[in-house]
Amino acid sequence: MADKKLVTVITAVYNMEKYLQEWAESLAKQTFLDKTEILVIDDGSTDNSVKLIKKFTKKYNLPINLVRNEKNMGLLRTIIKAYRMLDTKYFAVLDPDDYYISPKKLENAVNFLESHEDYSVYAMNYYFYYEKTKKKTPLTPPPRAEYDV
Repeated sequence: MADKKLVTVITAVYNMEKYLQEWAESLAKQTFLDKTEILVIDDGSTDNSVKLIKKFTKKYNLPINLVRNEKNMGLLRTIIKAYRMLDTKYFAVLDPDDYYISPKKLENAVNFLESHEDYSVYAMNYYFYYEKTKKKTPLTPPPRAEYDV
């Protein structure tokens, strides 16, 4: 029997074929892939998104569960649908036009949350990428403050 997965990466897709290569490559590089499932819900794409997802599932041996909406439901309803399908302790939402820079992103997130039970969210800095200028701009968080939440 396979080990139970700890984290689900949720991706809602609608006509995103031009971004899926980087998305799939970043997931394939994750060090925590054996404890991860990837739930992709296609929201009625009319481009080659579904075909590419199937291709990348095989090419990178990704643990993808592909679900297709019968009709376009919109992003929020699709994410809620995915959330209701979860069978793991943790989840992350990775948009199809985004990708993980660090191959340890999921591993670090789960390890942090497992060792800090008083936390319920894990977040990292991220970059904005401007296609016209090919410039990456890091988002700098405000000075760190401790909050009693």
